Order: sequence, then structure tokens, then C-alpha cells
Amino acid sequence: MEIVRLNKDTLKLATEAARLFYWNNQKEGVINDQFFEDNKNIMYVALVGEEVVGNVYGYILPRFDMPKNQLFLYSIDVLEAHQKKGIGKALVHSFLSHLNREEFHNAFVLTNRNNISAMNLYQSTGAEIIHSHEGEDVLFSWAP
Repeated sequence: MEIVRLNKDTLKLATEAARLFYWNNQKEGVINDQFFEDNKNIMYVALVGEEVVGNVYGYILPRFDMPKNQLFLYSIDVLEAHQKKGIGKALVHSFLSHLNREEFHNAFVLTNRNNISAMNLYQSTGAEIIHSHEGEDVLFSWAP
């Protein structure tokens, strides 16, 4: 398995990730290549051989109330046939590698309490629940 950070030169991999995880396996769709021109946007894919089997993406968010930024993990997906093999953890750790710089306060992700796989993944990567409504939403955070 290989984890690759995507950029404007790897749009083919971004297109494949979008087809697999966001376009319902349809071949038609258009990638927003401007996403990859902004260093505040982060996307990684997991490859097994040349096959995209997972992806994670998110954003660097500036804060108004402190000089440090936050990382927001927006979405992570792994093909079902490749789940429970450490790929999700590797993707999260790659995304969180940005957190080790001094400019970050923390990283966070929102999920649904019923998404047991996500809940287990985030906790297994060191995230702590920092907010949970009595309803379904759960906010996890990683500290640098």
C-alpha cells in the first residue's frame, strides 16, 4: 500500500477517487482542479498497486481567535474490500502529519454516532471526543 498526496499533476487519481466514492461509480464527472492549486486543501489517496482503494481530504482553516490554524478532516473513504487492513488509519495519519507543525492548534472531524466504523477509526488514531450532543453528532479532535 502507498499513500500519495494529490496535487494538480495527479488529477487522474483524484478523478478515480471521485468516481469510486462520490460519483456513484459513474465515469462522468469533472474534477475541480482549483482545489489542488490551494495548499490549504489536502487530499491523499491510498493505492494498492495502481488501484485507488481509499481517500481522505480536508482543509487548513485559519482561526480568528488565535494565531494557530486548525485541520478539518472533511471526508474519508476506503473500499469495502480493503477495510480493516489499516488503510483508513494510514490515511488519517497522513492527513494528521500536517498537525505536527507549530502553526496548528488541533485537527477535528465530525461524524454520526451511528457510524461505528468512523467512531472506531478516529478513536484508534488518538482522537478524543470533545463534543457530543444527546443526538447523533460527535466532534472528535486530535492535539498536536
